[in-house]
Amino acid sequence: MATIKQYVLLFIMSIAIGLIAGFYSIPFQTLIPILIIMVALIFSIPLINHLYVTKNIGSVEKFLKARFKQPLFAFYYFLANHQMEEAHDALLLVLKKYRAPQYQAAYKLAYALGKNDLSSEHESLDQLKHKHLKLYYEGLLAVEIGDLSTAQKKANEATKPWMKEVILAKIQGHQGKKQEELKHMDKAISLTRGLQRFLLIKWKDRP
Repeated sequence: MATIKQYVLLFIMSIAIGLIAGFYSIPFQTLIPILIIMVALIFSIPLINHLYVTKNIGSVEKFLKARFKQPLFAFYYFLANHQMEEAHDALLLVLKKYRAPQYQAAYKLAYALGKNDLSSEHESLDQLKHKHLKLYYEGLLAVEIGDLSTAQKKANEATKPWMKEVILAKIQGHQGKKQEELKHMDKAISLTRGLQRFLLIKWKDRP
């Protein structure tokens, strides 16, 4: 869903390109690829920035709140802020929209993690096709059930450094080593950007 600023920017740039094209007698056919690229950039750059690039967590939160009409963004906002009833309602809408089993599994596991109840989603874990996500959730599930040797093994196998750090943090937390837990969480946060960074910071700050 585009914002008013994006539409205004698109309108201004379209007028500017139209004036330049008229002044230099540029054929309309030549403008079509330029206009397509311009539209793609205007609408995709903010999305990419907030999901994958920025370290500005306040900006990510505003980005999500401005897109509450899209269930997936609402889901992650409520999940991050531990509003689990609202997150559940959003999850139901997300599952109606994204019906592929691997996507449904990922969203269900994210919700279960927010509830600290991964053990309720064994079936979803089996449906995950992405190796790095599967290792991540297997490691966190192992911590949840107290199998710390398996959790350590999964941490060592983790393909993404931030995932390894989160598993290690939860292992330390399970053992009551709060300072070590925070060190690993801070390390994980330092390795992430965008939405994932936002989720981890909110998770760390949770009472």
